[in-house]
Amino acid sequence: MFSELTSQIKRFVASYMKPDERNFDSKFTRLDTSANIFDEGVTQFFEPLAKRIKLPLQKLKDGIYEIAGETFTMRIRRGIGHSRDFLVTLSEKSSTPLSPDELGREVGLGVIAEFNGQKLGTHKLHTTEGYLAAFAEAAKAAERYCAPYLLDLRSNFGEIRRFVEQKIEDAGLRTKKHRFPPNVREEGL
Repeated sequence: MFSELTSQIKRFVASYMKPDERNFDSKFTRLDTSANIFDEGVTQFFEPLAKRIKLPLQKLKDGIYEIAGETFTMRIRRGIGHSRDFLVTLSEKSSTPLSPDELGREVGLGVIAEFNGQKLGTHKLHTTEGYLAAFAEAAKAAERYCAPYLLDLRSNFGEIRRFVEQKIEDAGLRTKKHRFPPNVREEGL
């Protein structure tokens, strides 16, 4: 009875999905939630990175992981919006907020890659395969661009901050006299 109901639900849901989204027989069938796939992505791609650079990967809370060096901290966050996504950020430990929910003065991996003349690819995050492909690319980019900071091999983070400030000024995105919640930065507006 239960398996028949499950099959009916799968057929109903599949009728509203695009062909590339209908992968019910993948290893994520039971676990296909954003939270579980996020944890799988972190485990599969960022845990090996942490081991390679010999720094611990710590789960701060559901949806937020951290790799901390002596001077810098990298956080991997699950998106909290309506669609499946994640965010990888880097910040100086001295400016990393105590609460893992606050973004503070963290800089996103995409901005750091752009500072280095690269652009991260786009992926179909609504599919499990696309989401995990984005994790693979992000972990590779994090190893290339963030690991040197985590290992104190690079110290030009001030230049990245100036790059961000210049992008904000150039785009005319500077807001004035608005009080936003701590998890919203004006750069994202």
